[in-house]
Amino acid sequence: MQKQETIYFAKSQTYEKRVGVNKSDRRYHMYAIGRTGVGKSTLFLNMMAQDLAYGNNFAIIDPHGDLAENILAHVPRNRINDVVYINPADTEFPIGMNMFGFVNETERHLVAANIISIFRKSWADSWGPRMGYLLHNAVLALLEIPNSTLLSLLQLLTNEKFRNSVVRRVNDPIVRHYWEAQFSQFPERQLGEITSPVLNKIGAYATNIYLRNMFGQVKTTVDFDEIINGKGVLVVNLSKGKIGEDAANLLGSFIVANLQMAAMRRASIPEDERRDFYLYVDEFQNFTTESFANILAEARKYRLNLILAHQYLGQLDTVVRDVVLANVGTTIMFRMGPDDAEIFRKEFSEEWPPSNLVGLNPYEVYYKLMKDGCVEQPRDGITLMPNSIHYENSNIDKIILVSRKKYGWPRNKLQIKI
Repeated sequence: MQKQETIYFAKSQTYEKRVGVNKSDRRYHMYAIGRTGVGKSTLFLNMMAQDLAYGNNFAIIDPHGDLAENILAHVPRNRINDVVYINPADTEFPIGMNMFGFVNETERHLVAANIISIFRKSWADSWGPRMGYLLHNAVLALLEIPNSTLLSLLQLLTNEKFRNSVVRRVNDPIVRHYWEAQFSQFPERQLGEITSPVLNKIGAYATNIYLRNMFGQVKTTVDFDEIINGKGVLVVNLSKGKIGEDAANLLGSFIVANLQMAAMRRASIPEDERRDFYLYVDEFQNFTTESFANILAEARKYRLNLILAHQYLGQLDTVVRDVVLANVGTTIMFRMGPDDAEIFRKEFSEEWPPSNLVGLNPYEVYYKLMKDGCVEQPRDGITLMPNSIHYENSNIDKIILVSRKKYGWPRNKLQIKI
């Protein structure tokens, strides 16, 4: 039997040996939890550096930016062309991300549902049935119209001439009926009450130069299917300190949704021919919608293998928390607060009380390892530092240049469709 590649993440303090997860067991997903500054980013960096060395394809969604920049420094020369670097703060060569780009008719309702889920999560404080109904019909209408973008929503709701031209081309009878028989009949005052909340939200996106540069482009310049099915390495730098938290969450959610859909399109590929794809998501609670439970439960058969990290359980709603704890194979626990430690207490024997989890030093962990399809008893360890064999700072500029050339568009030539 051929030995499987193993990604090592810690050294066992009990057995004085490296601890890792093989390819088959990574398909059951991995989950890391712990307070800020305890070593979660180093854990990710070490694992991704090994994935690079193995020739694996993966994505990293980084809401802070440092991890994305650090992994670029670990990209060996022979993998420079595999990297797709998305950095919305790069306003000189913005990459196109069109929510309303060309969609097959068979996928249209699924795409619409994903877009609505992203909006619902982003606007949870002001979301209501009326807003959802309006957006559902607006999104479905624009998905039928070539060259629509997120910014087209503004026109659809404010420009009657544009709206009429869209409605005339809509083939879905239910969607068309909404615009012709319901929306058009609202008195002007009521119309304002209905559309204002949406216009305020979309308007905020439109005035954010980072989002406008990307979501305003007609063509999505990144091929998510190619990344997942080829040898792609997708590095997403969402530094919320530069582009804003709302913008980071919207863009990150959109990218995660696209990776999910690309994975699901593998249904036509025999399972044993599907290439493993590893999706690393830091602060994953910011990028997950209500469909996340389905991703975690079904992703394994599509070879979409998740590596998730966040700080504390209170960041997750009850449904997501229960799904994560029930479905991940390998769990890595860094220092955490007493409330979380009490919840995880049931994972340990009496000799490891919750106080151990509260008092861990940086890089110290307790882990439950998935090995050969079975979860082992918890053990303690220290996370490994990244292997620096491929650490070549000189490659960072080359990677950025290649991604700009292949996927970006010069700002002075960018034609935003408004």
